[in-house]
Amino acid sequence: MSALSKSKIPVFNILSLGQRGVGKTVFLAGAYVQLNYIFGQVYSKEFWLDCSKDKDRKNLQGILDYVSQTGKYPPPTLKITDFLFRVQQRNRWTNKMTPVCQLRCWDIPGETCKFEHPDFQEIILNSHSCCVFINGYQLATDSSYLATLDEIIQQVIAIASLIQHTHHYYPFALIFTQCDRLNPEPIGRLQIEKNLQPLIKALKAVEAKYQRFYTGIPIVRQQNRFQLEASGAEGPFLWLIEKLYSIHCAQSSQTLASVIKQDAPPPRRLPSIKAILSNTSTKVILSSLGLLVLTGGIWFSWSRLTSSYQQSQNNDPLMTEYLETLKDDPEHLGSLVGLAERYLALQELDKAIPIMEKIVEITPENLNWQLNLAQLYKLTEQREKAETLYDRILAQDTKNFQALVNKALLRKEDQDYQTAQIFFRKAEQAAPNQALKEKVRQIQKTPD
Repeated sequence: MSALSKSKIPVFNILSLGQRGVGKTVFLAGAYVQLNYIFGQVYSKEFWLDCSKDKDRKNLQGILDYVSQTGKYPPPTLKITDFLFRVQQRNRWTNKMTPVCQLRCWDIPGETCKFEHPDFQEIILNSHSCCVFINGYQLATDSSYLATLDEIIQQVIAIASLIQHTHHYYPFALIFTQCDRLNPEPIGRLQIEKNLQPLIKALKAVEAKYQRFYTGIPIVRQQNRFQLEASGAEGPFLWLIEKLYSIHCAQSSQTLASVIKQDAPPPRRLPSIKAILSNTSTKVILSSLGLLVLTGGIWFSWSRLTSSYQQSQNNDPLMTEYLETLKDDPEHLGSLVGLAERYLALQELDKAIPIMEKIVEITPENLNWQLNLAQLYKLTEQREKAETLYDRILAQDTKNFQALVNKALLRKEDQDYQTAQIFFRKAEQAAPNQALKEKVRQIQKTPD
């Protein structure tokens, strides 16, 4: 890897996905400790990481000071914070440092990692790659933990699916935290691999570029002070630098947003169900599938991506494969999802609905599938079924924003204004940010 002149130094934006408390902030601090020349041994590393801004250096030093003084990890991040790192390469013979690139890393609170959050949308669209944080210790030792990752996994697959259609290079670093707590024997990692198979299979299905990294950043005591003892935290950054830099040298690196704006070649596979149905509107235009973003979803016109895929079932080997699999195993979730995606892309909603109903039947705890099915009911004018499903969702989650909004809209369309007002108020209270609260108020005032 040869360094660039200062005027041509690329800046790579790194999106982070992970639940609150998974260790995103600690990971940044640990990577900084491992790759910063102040903390490391100058002659042992080829690449070095430093903060481009004084405020970022002070923030990271504040984290390290907190650990040093308290012997505890810092509290979870409460707001979106971006750190701009300068990456330099050391000449092995002269020890001279030459700038290579900059990394902008967004440290995002777990509750902000939602498609309906406007700031999160902006970060996704301006990113070049993604770090996905998963608690490796919990994944290996707690059988119920994987179910809590459903939303994060769906986000990763939705982004990866879009990347596939644009033929854009966008690497995913799968970062497993707290691996220092695992048994040092291989059994710990084998358990992680076993429980991670649903995500791995989904990533392979959309041909995503990814790499696994096992990290541990325990707090250790040195004399009368505490410090982070990072292990493996430098790996994801070095891998991303290598991959993104190589692409930049071959062709100018582009953010996801810039690629979406270009004319993409015909897709080799279909967009995910979540991507197709993630948006809701007061007036749905079925032919475009480019829906008004009430729930804060991303503005994608999927009709352009799916129009080139108007082929019959007989010419679709994957659809045939799904149907053959379902003959032997009618509840094979992967085949059901794949088949539903095929029908949705062909806009054969009447065929997609019974498949989606089956998916909901075998995954009753997954509210996202129920929301998708309710949206299909609305698209096909099955209003009573849609409303019944929204009621079912609200029985499981009384503050589900999408279900509250859509329930209110259905009541308003039926001129049941009193009930509609009740659900609009609940939706406004449940909205995750001020922008969505304002949108609810606007829709509430909009004439039928």
